Amino acid sequence: MNLNYNLTTHEKKVLLSFNDNHKLTPTELAEKTNLKVEAAIHASFLLEEKGYLSVVDNITKQYYLTKEGENYAENGLPERRIIDSIDEPVSMEELKNKYSPQLVGIATGWLLKKGWAKINDGKVIPQSKAEKGYDEFLLEKLKSQSIDYKEAESNKEILKDLIKRKLVYEEEDKSRIVQVTDSGLALLEEGIDLEEEITQITADLLKSGEWKNKKIRPYDIKKPAKKTFAAKIHPYQRLLNQMRSIFLEMGFTEIKGDVIQSSFWNFDTLFQPQDHPAR
Repeated sequence: MNLNYNLTTHEKKVLLSFNDNHKLTPTELAEKTNLKVEAAIHASFLLEEKGYLSVVDNITKQYYLTKEGENYAENGLPERRIIDSIDEPVSMEELKNKYSPQLVGIATGWLLKKGWAKINDGKVIPQSKAEKGYDEFLLEKLKSQSIDYKEAESNKEILKDLIKRKLVYEEEDKSRIVQVTDSGLALLEEGIDLEEEITQITADLLKSGEWKNKKIRPYDIKKPAKKTFAAKIHPYQRLLNQMRSIFLEMGFTEIKGDVIQSSFWNFDTLFQPQDHPAR
C-alpha cells in the first residue's frame, strides 16, 4: 500500500465512494459517505487539489414568461395589435381612444423599429406587410414550455429585447458533478485504509496511554504554507506620497520646515489680501 498519500478520514470516505461509479452528484456522495453534503463537497475540493477528483460545475439557463409576457403571448404584442387593426393612416388620438395610451406608446416605438409603420403629422401610416417575427414565435412557445440557452442562442439579440421589455426572465440552474481522475483510480486500486487517525496528542491520550495505539496522520512537508501579508502603508500616506511624486515630476522642489507656519509664509508671501476670509 502506498503510504505517501496524506488524506483525512473524510477524504478517504469520499474517494472510496467511487469504487462502483466514477461520477457522482453531491447528494449521492453524501449518501454514500454518510456525511453532510457540505462536508462531502469540501473533501472533494481538497481531493481535487491533490489531483484525485475533478469537480465540474454546470450552469444551465432557462427562460420563462413574465406576467406581462403571458398577457402578450395570449393577446399579441402591442405593435401587432395596432398594425393588424389598421390598413390606412390613423391618427394617434384615434388609436388612444381605441386602446390604452400606455399600449399605444409602447407600440409606436416598436412599429418604427420593425419598419411596420411610420408616423407623420400625428398619424400612424402602415408601411409594409407585418411578417410574424421570431419574438412572436418565441412568446408562443414560452406560453407552453420554457426554453434553454442553447435553443435561444441562435436568436439571442431578440431574446435580449424580450428581456429588456420585461416579457421574459432568465433563471440559472446550477448542477455539480464530481468524478474520479486516473490518479484517484490508481489510488483506489492500491487500497485505502480507513483506520482512524489523529492529528494531535491530547492530554487525555497521554494520561491514558491510548496514543500508543492510535495512528498519527503524517505531516505533508511539501504542502505550501499559508500566505502571510506584511504591514502596509496607510492609504492616506500613500496618497501623500503619490501627490509628492507628481509635484516633484512637474519640477517643484520639496523643502522641509516646521509643521506650524506663521501667517507671513502662509499668506503674506502668497500676496493674500489682509481681509481675505481664509485669514
